[in-house]
Amino acid sequence: MSFITNDMAEKKLNMPKCPKCEAEIEILSYSNEEYGKFRLDNEGHPFHNVQSGDGYNYNCPECGHIIAFEEEKAIKFLRSC
Repeated sequence: MSFITNDMAEKKLNMPKCPKCEAEIEILSYSNEEYGKFRLDNEGHPFHNVQSGDGYNYNCPECGHIIAFEEEKAIKFLRSC
């Protein structure tokens, strides 16, 4: 059995909303993009030079809209209500 306190119910009512799809957001998805170059080496074998992006994208879990590029801003968004 679970109990919902008044504070929990109030938080649920005041969740931040995605500016694009207006879904109520309790969590954000995040990703880090990789980029790189692909070529064949001198012997014809595949060679990958992969590097990670500089930061993360924090997204709406419903529509994928980017909410923030920095963790601090993602935290601020989640605390905004």
